[in-house]
Amino acid sequence: MKNLTPAALDQRIAQLTDTLATTEAEVDALSLPAATGDAAAVEKLARATAVIAQLNSDRDILARARASAVNQIDREALEKAAADRAAAKGHAVASAKRLLDMARRADALGAEFAAIVEEMPTVEADLWRELRAAEIALSDGVIGRTRLVAYAIEAVKTAPNLPAFRARPCADIASVAWTVLIDADEQDI
Repeated sequence: MKNLTPAALDQRIAQLTDTLATTEAEVDALSLPAATGDAAAVEKLARATAVIAQLNSDRDILARARASAVNQIDREALEKAAADRAAAKGHAVASAKRLLDMARRADALGAEFAAIVEEMPTVEADLWRELRAAEIALSDGVIGRTRLVAYAIEAVKTAPNLPAFRARPCADIASVAWTVLIDADEQDI
């Protein structure tokens, strides 16, 4: 048996209601002749009364079927909504776990960066002290030979920006500043 929609059942109920109204009008028209003893009117009135009873019964059945169809649709909608909520909750939990993992990684990166930032000035001071001890005279006017930590901080601060607005990578600055020392032979310096 196919499922009937509330709209289809409403249409059938409306048709029955129209037929019922027409039949009741016939009963009203037959009542006076039947009351006066017209046998044909009495017979038609009896048939029309039976039809009215059947139409009322059919209309009640269709009204109940409509209520059942509406309840079924409501149940299905509730089940779908519950399934959608469960799926959304599952996605939310997965996203929350992923976000928590990212936060932990960010904390670890932050801690590592803090350690690097803390150590860079010390290493830089040691480097300049060692250059003086080795009597190597390099200009401190080259970008990145002093205060490299500031470039590291700026690189991290601007990392989320669009590429055109990001700071130059700290490693590029350090490479330009110190490659001359790293790649030099003793005679070059």
